[in-house]
Amino acid sequence: MNLSFNELSLKPYLGNDHVLFQKFEHLISTFIQLKSEFGYDHIITPSELSSQLVNSEGKTFIQWFGELSTPEKNRIQPILFRRPFSDEALEENMNETMKYSFECEDPKIHLDYCKGLSTAILLDIPAISLTTHEIWTQEKISFTETNEEMTEETEVSVINICDSNLEGNKSFHDYSIDRMNIILETSNKDSNEKTISLRDDHGKDILLAFSKKIRKNPYVDSIVNSLPFNPNTSRFIFNQSHSGIIEIVLHWEDAGYGIVVQTTGKNIHETKMIAEILRNEYDK
Repeated sequence: MNLSFNELSLKPYLGNDHVLFQKFEHLISTFIQLKSEFGYDHIITPSELSSQLVNSEGKTFIQWFGELSTPEKNRIQPILFRRPFSDEALEENMNETMKYSFECEDPKIHLDYCKGLSTAILLDIPAISLTTHEIWTQEKISFTETNEEMTEETEVSVINICDSNLEGNKSFHDYSIDRMNIILETSNKDSNEKTISLRDDHGKDILLAFSKKIRKNPYVDSIVNSLPFNPNTSRFIFNQSHSGIIEIVLHWEDAGYGIVVQTTGKNIHETKMIAEILRNEYDK
């Protein structure tokens, strides 16, 4: 299960690099506890995090991170600098993030693009925030969605977590328990019975070898087709659907060969869980 880092919680600027590190250390400790208790395994960080400002003097996150000691970097890097980042995780929905914005009077945050919050709502996952202000300690964070015609605004919200002490945060607790109760069904077919259907294209031998490998996974039911070549992607999971279909790209091959896999997933949550299993087992 994933969380989305709310980069807006870098505001209000703290004015002290050491205090900012303490806030990140608290966030890391919170995540480790949530990982142990509920099985969360990844914080999706905004792809633009490196260029986010961390103080009023114009210092960016990557500049601030570069000035940390090696032990401090080693504390943060394995958690916040892991793929997939937001653009990879959102896949074809990446441009949808532009519909969302956040504005607040206290602390004073002018109308601002909110990549972490929009990632959370598009992927239906909670946000995780730094405790730089009480607004980021709320059970839910509200912000604005604008329609494609830019004529109508709607208030939306995401579940938010900032501390492993969940007393009073029923939304996060219930969401987490509900996701933990998902029991994935395995295929009732033996590996060799799972059909492989591929187009007679260049690279079919490579796709066939990979298909024979991945069909051994208990949640794979069949390989139903080849994908058009995607040489410019670095994503292993290219797409996924409510019907259990997962599109996979062999991004380590220059041509970007890909296959369409039918899994046992019965809804988008199960399909995403299976996609993560396949990513961990077969991605390079």
